Amino acid sequence: MHNLNLEKFNLLILISGLVNSSLDIGEIRKRAVDSALKLLNAEAGSILLLDQSSGELFFDTAVGDKGEEVKTIRLKRGEGIAGWVVANRKGPDNQ
Repeated sequence: MHNLNLEKFNLLILISGLVNSSLDIGEIRKRAVDSALKLLNAEAGSILLLDQSSGELFFDTAVGDKGEEVKTIRLKRGEGIAGWVVANRKGPDNQ
């Protein structure tokens, strides 16, 4: 197996083990984002959740230089790529 593929495989195993690593869903989400950042060699990442009462998206987990700052941002349905996906219930490539 190619070294890069082996590294990705090992990170996927790590991510799959996160569910059993903690009972704290916030910690599991943070570890998942951290692992995804390593896998993708990215500087920042986040998880957005849908607020059922307002219909807005909010940054539940955000890692990177602006992580705490972006947690104050809320997106309406249709706003930005994530808002578009929620409003249309499909990814931009599935038009």
